[in-house]
Parts: sequence; structure tokens; C-alpha cells
Amino acid sequence: MPIPIRDDGKSGPEKHLVVLVHGFSSSASCWDSLISLLTNDNRFSNYEFRCFDYPTQMMHVGITRRIPTLSELGRDLRGFLQSSFGEASGERYIDITLVGHSMGGLIIQSFIIDHLDDNLGSELKQIRQVILLATPNHGSAVVSWLRRMLYFFQPNVQEDALRILNPEINKTLAKIQKRVINAEGRRGNECPIPFHAFWGLRDRVVPEASARGPFPTTSPLQGDHFEIIRPERHSDRAYIDISEAILNPVGHSHVFEIDEFRFLVKVSPTPDRFEYIAKHGNQSRPVYTDNIALVNREVVIGKNNRCTEGFTIKYATLNKGFIEYSVSHANDASNDLKRIWEDEGTHIWFQFHPQPRETYSLNMKVFKGFDEGHRNVHHHLQKNSFFRRYIFQLDLADYIASGFSLKDSPTLCFLRHDPEHSALCAEHGKRYPDPPVSVADGIWRWELEHLREGVIDVRWDVEGSKHAAA
Repeated sequence: MPIPIRDDGKSGPEKHLVVLVHGFSSSASCWDSLISLLTNDNRFSNYEFRCFDYPTQMMHVGITRRIPTLSELGRDLRGFLQSSFGEASGERYIDITLVGHSMGGLIIQSFIIDHLDDNLGSELKQIRQVILLATPNHGSAVVSWLRRMLYFFQPNVQEDALRILNPEINKTLAKIQKRVINAEGRRGNECPIPFHAFWGLRDRVVPEASARGPFPTTSPLQGDHFEIIRPERHSDRAYIDISEAILNPVGHSHVFEIDEFRFLVKVSPTPDRFEYIAKHGNQSRPVYTDNIALVNREVVIGKNNRCTEGFTIKYATLNKGFIEYSVSHANDASNDLKRIWEDEGTHIWFQFHPQPRETYSLNMKVFKGFDEGHRNVHHHLQKNSFFRRYIFQLDLADYIASGFSLKDSPTLCFLRHDPEHSALCAEHGKRYPDPPVSVADGIWRWELEHLREGVIDVRWDVEGSKHAAA
């Protein structure tokens, strides 16, 4: 099984969390039917479902209690999630999906903006996506005249938030558009989070235009305002669409959705002082080495990827080594970057604009890449990326067959942050995930899941006669 990874590099939780937030004058029981279907669906065996309940009612009765505002409910949701997902809970979940029905979607947006207003966008890193179900992003006009009469003498702050052109909601929505939908990176006051907004085809409470709001990914659901969250069978169209949205988050225009990244390294010994004539650009030079490696980096783009910025696969070898390479697609790297390989032969940049479901690969033969004292690999994951699965495979079978022995067994370390190169050595020994998935015939393989940025660092060492491969 692949290994989920925590921020400290150790093996982490194995379940996803889905939090459902009900609407105005409703309760957590509105989700009973949907949750029952989800928990009896084998595809959700590693999901946990929890409801955020809050006080809401059509009419306010009594003088000792009041109805909380949307911003207060957003802060309540913040506390609820911190107790479920924060450091105090030991980070029990891989990530979190927020699902809001009707006003519940507005509460979720208030929760997000509350974090960003406090310059705490980094704390939203585990929010995988937000799903809005018939949320009145631009208000609800249904029987508006009757509602105004009904609440004239006894105002309801929650009902008021559902009215067309409500100033507070418009302000929140503008912030969501600028600092979430259009966010280019995860920092204090912005965070790119995918949103998927649904509307009911027979909904007379929240019209399509209001439910769609400013969100780039929107879809219809069969049913009215309440039927869409109460499917009765797995075969119901509404259930199929909602369950698929949970399983396969929509992409964000500034986040790469990577289904799988494969990094395969096969290192073989050569006779001592093996000479290879390297040719790059207009140059020709000898490279003396005791090892040759086949290195492949391959990325499979997710079907819901919406980010078409330049994705870069790069590789460098030190100590005056040499790289021969081929790429699967046209290389969009700048001429300045391409010229570095032509001048030195030691650095490769493969840049492309990813398309959904496409596979891109950089294939290399590396000479003098893993000499004594340099038997390691660093991979700095491209920022603003989500890697559903990451595979690293190290093949030292030719060393073993040639009579070498392992001085240090291969180890893989994942660091969630991206330290300076000098800090990698100090941090490597502190942060190991579980042992490799497979160790057989001199081949080590790790499979990690749900990675966001950071550094993969793999190290090993061998010892034996330098002439063992002669």
C-alpha cells in the first residue's frame, strides 16, 4: 500500500475527512440519507464523514438567546475543524473536503476568509476542496416580499444574509474570488482552494446564476433545493455526481493536479576510469567515471487538472559529469536554460504546459552522477502542486551482481518544506517514512501519497573493489 506522509515526513493518517455543513433552518439530520449511501459505498472505505451543526431557525423566539451571524458561525466552524484536524488531534486525516448546502456554503466561505484576514492562509493547506450545493452566492429571491414582511418586526440575521445583494456576503464573495479562486500561491492572505459549485435543476429557492456565483467549475444536479442532498439510491443521478465530486476534486487554475509522478533510477558500475566522450552543443570532452545511471522522471497529469502554467522537470549532475537526454514532448524551456546544457552538459530543464490525462517524461543516461560521496538524489517538488501518488524506485541490482555490498542501505526522506541544500543533510536523518514498499533483487521502491511541495531525498552507499565490475 502507498504511504500517506505527514508534514514531519513520518507515515501519516490513512483517512480523508469530509465535513458537511447544513443550510438555513435545517440540521445535521438533512445529511442522513447521503451519508448512509456514502458509508455503504466501497469507494469511500478510507473516508470519514462528520457534520457541523449550528443553531438556526426560521423565527427567533425568546429574549435570552439570539441567532448567531454568518461570521460567528464561520469562526465556530474554524474551532470545530481545529479540534478535528489541528495539531492537538495529531493530524488524524490526510486532507479535508468541505461540503456546504445552501447557507452552509456561505458559512464555509466565511470560515476561509476569516483565516485569510488573520494572515493564516498556510493553515488552510489541508483543505483539499470545497463543494457548494445550491449555495445562494448572490442571494435568494424566492418570495422575497413575504420574507421582508415576515421579518420586518423580528429580523433574522441569517435570513438577511440570504437576501439579494447582501453587503456582507458580497464582500466575502469578492475576497473569495481574489484571494482563493485567483490565488497564485499559498501564503498568509491567500490560498488556492478548488471550488465546485452545484445547482438544482428544479430549484426555485436558489436560482442557477446565484448558485454558480463566480466559480469556474459548476454543474447541475437532478432535483429541487432539498432533493439534491437526499438521494435515496446509489443509482440516483444526484448521488453519482456528488460522490464523484468528492472522489475527484476539480482542479485550480494555479495548482497542478498530478495523478502520479514516477522517479526511476538504475545505477550500474563500470570499470575504473571508464572514459566516455561527452558531446553537448559545440563541445566534446572526456568524462571519466565508475558508474552510469539510467534516470527517468515521468509525470501523469490528472484528468481534472486546470493549471496550464509551465510545469518543469529538471535534473542536474555535479562533478563534471554528463547527461544524455530525450523528452516525450516539445521542450518549452527558455533558450537560456537550454543553453546551459549546451555549454556544460550537466543540467536539464524540461518545461511543458500540461494537458489533462497526458504523460510527460524526461529520460536520461547519466555519466559520473553517483560517485563515492555523491550517492544520493534530491527532488524538489514543484510548488503549487498536488501529487496524488509519488513513486521512487532505486535499482542497484548490477552493483550487487558485480560483488559490491551495501555500506548504507537506501533510505528515503520526505521534507514538507523546502530547505536550503546545506540543511538537507542535517534534516535527512530526522525524518523517515516507513521502509520501502518492496525490496527485491537489489531494487528498492517507495510509494507515497498526497504530497504537496517539499523535497524527496534518497541516499545510499556501496563498497567493494573498484575493479569488481571490470
